[in-house]
Amino acid sequence: MPVISSHSSARVLLLGAICFLLLAGTIVRNPVYRSESGLWAETVKRSPGKQRTHHNFGCALAKEGRYEEALRAFDAALAMKPDGTLLLHYCYLEVGNANYHLERYDDAVAAWRKALGYAPGNPEILTNIAVVFARQGKYEDALSYARSALNAAPPLAETLEVLGDISLAKGDVRAAAAYFVSAVEREPAPVSAYRSAAAALEKAGDYDAASRYLEQYIARVDDPAQKGDAIRALEGIRKQAGRSTQKGATR
Repeated sequence: MPVISSHSSARVLLLGAICFLLLAGTIVRNPVYRSESGLWAETVKRSPGKQRTHHNFGCALAKEGRYEEALRAFDAALAMKPDGTLLLHYCYLEVGNANYHLERYDDAVAAWRKALGYAPGNPEILTNIAVVFARQGKYEDALSYARSALNAAPPLAETLEVLGDISLAKGDVRAAAAYFVSAVEREPAPVSAYRSAAAALEKAGDYDAASRYLEQYIARVDDPAQKGDAIRALEGIRKQAGRSTQKGATR
């Protein structure tokens, strides 16, 4: 998921974005480097022939939202003869992540498929592809990749979230709720899973459970706007629960 808002209909993990930030102590202690990308830009100048330095420079740029520049750095790493300093599936994963953020979804999927060529069955990559297909409304394709990702033991919380999103899009709120609740049970549980579980349970008419998960989301979420929105949603669920109780009492 890792990127997309916590209550989106499709998430992206952007997991596996492992930038091997093994920095020389003399560089780390130098106060002139005021950003990670600046540090790695200097490292690239000092070691231009290493794949990993270009890759890590791309990772640092991506963290700053400079995705076009990041792609150029990743391309530089991939254009070099393999030197043993970089696992290529990490670099292709990052290329996919950057393209995803630039909303170049076909390019993202193409890069992630190349990553799978070097890391077959990788659940993070499979889930990322499922996310894009779900976002495009290609639910059967999304389901195929997400189910393949479930072979991980234990399954990733983000995979379960994607399956919940797909179930919700297909109108199966009970299945969606079960997937989101399972995602909550993973450690550490993504904050987004609590909100998604609450939304699915509310649609299923289980207002008490929906309230419990939404309360947990409110306790965990940091963004003030998201917290305020969730508080208002909780008030609405409690009103629905009250009306449901009153209807049951009058029957």
